[in-house]
Formats: sequence, structure tokens, C-alpha cells
Amino acid sequence: MATPDQVQKIRSVVDTLTKTPIDALVSNQQKWGAISFESARRDLDAMFGLGRHIKELPIDIVPDGLADDFLRLFNLANAAVQKITTFTIESGNATEQRDEIVAQVHQSADQLLKTAKAMYKEGALGR
Repeated sequence: MATPDQVQKIRSVVDTLTKTPIDALVSNQQKWGAISFESARRDLDAMFGLGRHIKELPIDIVPDGLADDFLRLFNLANAAVQKITTFTIESGNATEQRDEIVAQVHQSADQLLKTAKAMYKEGALGR
């Protein structure tokens, strides 16, 4: 079973991940002009939704290995979101950097959703 420390860390990283509203992440015309992260919206929605859902579930009953997976994946997702918050067009190759970040967001969302599916398949949180 997940330890209290794992549960606290998962909830903390999810809080950090979902702190900035998605609308503020996908578009910031003052900083980025016409460049946006709109193509990441669906994946951001999935990550944020899963994060909110995980916080409401009794994740302390999840096997500790699965809790470690979630913690690692939410940390990777948070790192990708933080790249959006610090993104600037002045760094050169802005569209290329944006596309790399969007790919990281997509990969994080995909991995989180696969892990959640495995968790439900195992019956870790009941049916």
C-alpha cells in the first residue's frame, strides 16, 4: 500500500501541476504573441482531470509501486507544465521549443492515462 509520504507527495505535485489555469497555459499573447500551446490543451485537460480525480480517490490503498509510478509521472508532467510557464519567445527557435514542450506534455498525459488504466484494471481502487 502507498505510504503516507507517497500520498502527500502525489497530492503536493498535483496541486503544483494544476495551480495555473489551462487557459493561461495555452495562450499568453502579451508574452508570446501569436504562438500558443493550444495544441496541448487536450493533454493538459487529461492531466489536470486525472490529477484532480487522483486527489479525491483513496490513493493510500494503491500498491506502493504504482504510487511510485504516479509520483514519477506527475513530476514529469509538472516539469513539462513548468516549461510552459517559463517559455519565452526571446530564447530563439520559439516554435521549435514550443513543439518540443507540446510533445513532452503529450507524452506525460499518455503515460499517466496508461498508468491510471492499469490501476483500474488491477482493481487497485475498486470498480
